Amino acid sequence: MWIRWKPGLLPAHQLLLIVLLCKSETCSCISRPSNIVLENNGYINIVVAIHDSVTEDALLIDKIKHILNESSKVLYNATKKQAHFRDITILLPASWKTVTATSATTETLQFADVIVSDASTRDLHLPRARSYRGCGQQGIHVLLPTQFLNNPQEEPYYGKAEKYFIHAWAQFRWGVFQEYGEPGESPFYFSVKYGRPEAIRCVFFMRGMVSMKNGTTCLTQNYIDTKTGLYFDYCLWRPYPYNQRIQASMMDYQYIKEITTFCEDDEKNQQTLHNYESPSRHNRLCEHRSTWDIILHTEDFAGGKNQPKDISESELVPRFRLVKATSRKKRIPSSAPVKNYQKELSTRLDIHVVEADTGRSYVELYVHVMQGFMPVVGMKVMATVNDPHEKQTTMILYDNGAGIDMTKDDGIYSRAFTNLTLPGRYKVSARVENTGYTFALDSVMDDFDIPLKSKTVKRSIHEPTVRQLTGHIFDISLAKDLNTTKDVIPPSRIADLHVVEISKVNKTAILSWTAPGDNLDDEKVDHYELFSCVNIDDVRELLSVTSKHYLPVHKSVRTNIVPSGVTFGLQEHYVWKAPPDQVDFHRKLHYAIVIRGVDNVGNAGKLSNIVTFSLS
Repeated sequence: MWIRWKPGLLPAHQLLLIVLLCKSETCSCISRPSNIVLENNGYINIVVAIHDSVTEDALLIDKIKHILNESSKVLYNATKKQAHFRDITILLPASWKTVTATSATTETLQFADVIVSDASTRDLHLPRARSYRGCGQQGIHVLLPTQFLNNPQEEPYYGKAEKYFIHAWAQFRWGVFQEYGEPGESPFYFSVKYGRPEAIRCVFFMRGMVSMKNGTTCLTQNYIDTKTGLYFDYCLWRPYPYNQRIQASMMDYQYIKEITTFCEDDEKNQQTLHNYESPSRHNRLCEHRSTWDIILHTEDFAGGKNQPKDISESELVPRFRLVKATSRKKRIPSSAPVKNYQKELSTRLDIHVVEADTGRSYVELYVHVMQGFMPVVGMKVMATVNDPHEKQTTMILYDNGAGIDMTKDDGIYSRAFTNLTLPGRYKVSARVENTGYTFALDSVMDDFDIPLKSKTVKRSIHEPTVRQLTGHIFDISLAKDLNTTKDVIPPSRIADLHVVEISKVNKTAILSWTAPGDNLDDEKVDHYELFSCVNIDDVRELLSVTSKHYLPVHKSVRTNIVPSGVTFGLQEHYVWKAPPDQVDFHRKLHYAIVIRGVDNVGNAGKLSNIVTFSLS
């Protein structure tokens, strides 16, 4: 079910309310409506919309066509001859007068797959995807800045603009994520397989330099921080931009000349073999599965669809159709200053009813708060749900990267509503307030010597804001034999488990994570199960504790029961100590750990991301 409040504006903010109906831990409707189909190896029905704020420029259309032409070839090679762009519609603003185009019928900016817009003056200017979930689920759209189209040869693109676009397309279409280090985090991790600190990367055999900004190498023990076992923060990872002996990954330093495809699981091919240890965003969110494994299980390729096919280069060039919006909606330019954001826009509600079956379902609520295309964080967002008997439930929505919220500080505030105990009509409203600690976040280039290294800049928003969104409804049909009182919904998966500090003397590690809640994100879990394993070569063995998908359980897996200390969304801390018998028996102590929440009736969440460290 898709219920959407059409993008409008608070003073300085866009708001959007989405209600999604999900069954168990999967949700088939967590992306906005899209007509894209991969048919006989070619994508059709792609809509590229030029935002109203973009100044009319016929040359821009040619630039869009050029990058999509080149991207189609890159996509074909990256998917091993299984996909390319075939049919693309470019939606022009109604205000554009000199370009000839037919009138749009179903195409809208609201539901475009790619949006071309002016970025803010300090923005990183890279294509990027927005999504609610991921890991096989399609996202919202790709944002394609005009600066990127106008200057494809400038840093950081290095003439590889089409590879940057496919990087964003892969996240949008297939829900895979970047495999390099996140801004603000260490670019290193401890490899239990090789027994040393390593750079976060998808293919282990990617070559590069660990050095300070001035070029001094960090490859000695003097540059290892004893509190983390990793290189000090001033040490950087600089992969070589050419002369690599690898082919993957398009989600990891895609500007490297030799990179042409995605990481996969074929152990015979070291050029594309996925690094399961690396704590990349993709591994953390997608349970350490390779990007190619995720892609092959999407609707585009599942069940053997769209097998590799030889296609000539001329056939890889997509067909383009130009259409023009029939009426110009009043929108505020995406890069306009805050003081110009004063006009409200009209609202529209789309309702698509999906009936629940005998499985227990829940509703996901999402509210977008944006300033142009920049996320606004720090807002107080409340949602109220009235059941068919008018019983009211009020919840806080969070943008904290926990529970059903995929990404922290992306301007998407989320919460699950699990109390679907009655058939009938439910009403949803939301209230958004400026807390006084509200910021618009902008990603800017941090170091032009490292093309993908960025940092976040906060822009304070001072206007008092209160916005009420009302009139949203959805209908629920429940099976007659469905037991709505039985608790079958587990805690949400933990995706940010990390090591704060280690002590090789005391043989301890301080671990931290964002607390999940009972029934995904409600209140607190009863306790946690922590699984540790010493000296393993393949961290997937640890994931096999509960999953038959992975390798046999390693004999040295130990379990700790960890008490729950805080409610959903707050930070848990736990001091883990190595088992005494392992300390006495092993000369090296390289550990991998995962954790999961368990509620008071025994429902267990999925295993968290893996963390690794050494106590020897």
